[in-house]
Amino acid sequence: MRRTTAFAYSIVAALVFLGPLLLFLAGMRSDPKFENRRLAPAPDLEITRLLDTAMYQEATAFFVDRVPLRDLGVRVDAWIDFHVLGDTPNPKDVAIGKDGWLFNPVTYTATCTDDLPDPELIVANADLLMSVLAESGRDVAFTISPQKRTIHPEYLGGLKEQAACAEEHSTALHDALLADPPTGYVDTWGILLQASAEGEIVYFRDDGHWNFVGAARSAAAIVEQLWPGAWSEEDVVVGEDSERAGNLALQMGLTSTETITPVWVEREGVTVLASKTQAAKQTPAVRIYRLELAQGATAPGVSTLALGDSFMGFTAEEHLAPYTESLVWINWRTIGRSGSLSNPAGRPVPEAEELLLDTLAGADSVIVQTVEWEVWQRLSSMRLTYLLLASLSEDLPHQDIAARGTVVGLPADVSLGSGRPFLVVRTDGEGTLNVRLLHRDGPGAEWTEIGRGESPRSDLAVVDLRDLPTTGESAIRIRGVDSSQIEIIRIVRV
Repeated sequence: MRRTTAFAYSIVAALVFLGPLLLFLAGMRSDPKFENRRLAPAPDLEITRLLDTAMYQEATAFFVDRVPLRDLGVRVDAWIDFHVLGDTPNPKDVAIGKDGWLFNPVTYTATCTDDLPDPELIVANADLLMSVLAESGRDVAFTISPQKRTIHPEYLGGLKEQAACAEEHSTALHDALLADPPTGYVDTWGILLQASAEGEIVYFRDDGHWNFVGAARSAAAIVEQLWPGAWSEEDVVVGEDSERAGNLALQMGLTSTETITPVWVEREGVTVLASKTQAAKQTPAVRIYRLELAQGATAPGVSTLALGDSFMGFTAEEHLAPYTESLVWINWRTIGRSGSLSNPAGRPVPEAEELLLDTLAGADSVIVQTVEWEVWQRLSSMRLTYLLLASLSEDLPHQDIAARGTVVGLPADVSLGSGRPFLVVRTDGEGTLNVRLLHRDGPGAEWTEIGRGESPRSDLAVVDLRDLPTTGESAIRIRGVDSSQIEIIRIVRV
């Protein structure tokens, strides 16, 4: 009897520990989408890494993410945690508020810090970015999508105290936006606050994004900014209620859904054709929408670039695309969180950069959208703004300067005149450009460094000349390249 019991236990143990491995070797995998996240990449297996513990950690993560039946185990665990214990299996990613509403803790933990930039700096940087685009002759719209916790605080429940610190920063940012709106600013934040105050639900319960009602309200304001009078409530279609699994529910491992009301735009004689392209390996797909217009049908927009995040994904095709012959939506993740052109791993992706600049070159309208908790990083850097400034410099008021050696004098009146002056230096791509801003009281006096150029790319440097002294002499010193490699030295005004 004891032998029989021991044998049975051995069989069970073998099935538990070896079963998943055998199923894995047989080709069975877990559902890759059930947790709404990227799976761990394949490990880099090399003989030279045999003593590297990181290789084994990579292999473990790769196998664990794909082990057969893991999705079932996670779902069972999530169901017990949520429905029986009233808790979440991954509190760092999902928090439970009132009446089963789910929230992303990162949206308040990431901004509950004293290290955030001043709201006025974010607003000023946004204004410069949009001014570069607007002064180049493009119609522009800039908006910040507010957090779910900001619009529906009544569902935070016990999370309200944890989110209070971040909410103070959010309120300060919104106040700064209203006090000195950036060029092209669209206050979707205020629109959704008003809708919520009137009892309207404009965000999903099980998802971190605005729902289709919130997306439509936001899109209406953006369309009015770019193409006044084009939006018509008669074109808005409200569909039948359906069930949808939210991203936060999926991250918990739940299969539950919520009832949602789809809302979209249908303009007579207009058909939206959607496609996507991959900017580069491991970068998010870029969505491209083009219109098929019946005879007599028109669109107010011609070519529109939308730089936005996942919130744009809920409004681009259904609400914005019907108003422009071409709409290209490039995800912020393609160009990096802080505005650097990189993939999610932080490595430069030249293909993504060229796609952005090529699309911008042919666009007559530009939409820039970002969710609030990300804007503190995305617009704390001037890197993207300087890249666009250099790319669009031909379309902006500018003055070219001849390259003579490695020290180049600047015009005496550079800090005078209208517009904020910037110096753009671009090379042929060889070497790593380094630019220093110099000043001296007069001929024969010693040069003093008073500033440095910022380099969005190795072949490009931009220097802000706003505070350049109006007396004495100013110059730039160029290092890393010789004068024969310099293509442009240009003063650009915005």
